[in-house]
Amino acid sequence: MKKILIVDDEKKIRKTYSGLLRGEGFDVIERSNAMEASETLVREKVDLVLLDIKMPEVDGSILYEVMRLFHKRVKVIVTSVYPLDEQKRLIAEAADYHDKSQGIGILLSKINKVLGNGQTEAKKDDREKFFFKDIPICILSALIMIFLFPGCNFISFGHQKEAKEEKEIFGFIDGYNHRIKEAQGYLMNAEFNPGPTDGKMSRDTRKAIKGFQRAHDLNVSGFINAETWKKLGSYKDTVKRVNKKSDPLGYYSSTLEGVRELQQALKNSGFGPGPIDGKIGSKTKKAIMDFQSAKGLSGNGTIDSKTLEALTKYFTKK
Repeated sequence: MKKILIVDDEKKIRKTYSGLLRGEGFDVIERSNAMEASETLVREKVDLVLLDIKMPEVDGSILYEVMRLFHKRVKVIVTSVYPLDEQKRLIAEAADYHDKSQGIGILLSKINKVLGNGQTEAKKDDREKFFFKDIPICILSALIMIFLFPGCNFISFGHQKEAKEEKEIFGFIDGYNHRIKEAQGYLMNAEFNPGPTDGKMSRDTRKAIKGFQRAHDLNVSGFINAETWKKLGSYKDTVKRVNKKSDPLGYYSSTLEGVRELQQALKNSGFGPGPIDGKIGSKTKKAIMDFQSAKGLSGNGTIDSKTLEALTKYFTKK
C-alpha cells in the first residue's frame, strides 16, 4: 500500500484530501506544518508528499530543500493556490504541480500518474534505508531541525563553492551587513521580495536570490556568487514604481509610503509596529503576526491579501 503524506496548514484541505485518498486505498498521514512533516519523514517510509507552499513559520519550499538533501527518493506534488508558473518558480523539479482551484479529481489523476512508476526506485530506496539506519533518528532529526529553524540561514551543503564566493563578496553573513542591505535593494528593484531590507541574510532573502537566479538562467543556489552579484548590480539604478491600486500588496510591503501607511493602520488597530519609518523591521513584522493571530488569519508576518483586507478599515481611522 502506497503511503502519502499531506502537508498543509489548512485542516479542511487535509481532511478533503485524506478522505478521498483513503477511499482510493492509500495509506495517508496528515501534518499541518513543515516541522511535523520533517519528523514524519525520518520515521516513516513515505512514497509521495502533497506539499503546500505557504505555511506559517517554515514554508513548503524550505521543506522541499530538506527533502532534496535527506529524502531524495520521496516524490513531491506541489499543491497550492498559486498559479502553476509561480509554483514552478518557487519549487523547481517537483514530480508535478497542482492548482487547488483545479479540483480534486485532477489531483487524483496526477497522484496515480506520479506513483505509477514508483517501482523503479526500489534499489535506490534500499540504499537510502541502509544509509539512514546507521544514523540515530535523534541526530538526523536534529540536522533537519537546524535546517528548518526559522532563525537559521540556509545550509551550504552542496554549494560550498558558491558560499565561499559569497563570503568573499560580503565579508560576513551573520548579523547586519550594509552590503547585504544593498543586495536586498537590488532584489527589490528586480521585483523579487527579500523580506525586510534590514541587512540580514534571512530565509526570505535566500528565497528571493533563488528566484532571481532562476529568472536570469544563473546557477540556482540561493547564494550570491560573483556571477549573481554582477547581474544584481545591473538593477542598481532601477527605480521600482508600484501602483497602489493595481498592486496593493506590492505597495504596502515594498514602498516607503505604503509601509508607513501599513504601520499607521497597525497602530490604529492596537498593534504597535514601532517607529512609523517605512521599514518592515522586527517590531513591524511582530505587529503583523499579532494582528493576523488576533483575526484568525494564517500568516508568518508578511502581508497577504486576507491580512490587507482585514486592515482596510484601519487605514482611514483618525
